[in-house]
Amino acid sequence: MKNCVVWVVSLLFMAGASYAADGVMKQKVEDYTVAVAFEKMPPSVGDNMLTITVTDPAGKTVTNPVVKLRAHMEELKITEKVKTMGYMTAPVDLKHEGAACVSTVDFTMPGRWVVDMKVKTDGKFITTSFHVKVK
Repeated sequence: MKNCVVWVVSLLFMAGASYAADGVMKQKVEDYTVAVAFEKMPPSVGDNMLTITVTDPAGKTVTNPVVKLRAHMEELKITEKVKTMGYMTAPVDLKHEGAACVSTVDFTMPGRWVVDMKVKTDGKFITTSFHVKVK
């Protein structure tokens, strides 16, 4: 049993390492798949190019999705009196290129960031968030 647990944990670790190595993060939202691919992994302070693609329930890439993007630092609990630190946002420049959206995100400092997305496709809005550790 102990060997089985070690084997499963090792597989999960290897899957996570390969997932992060190619820079692609995917999330399934209401039968759609939203993929974010950073040009370099891990992202670092400064400009970081990322590509966003959306796949429909049939597995076809959605052409010309309308994407709104916001990057902000995760809220941090400081004390009981001061519950959270305010948002620190990163400037985002978003361009639509055919079936994908290409963006440059200017992460202003290292730490844990959240990239929030709102996508309009086929008259439907889907929202998702990706968590990123910036070096």
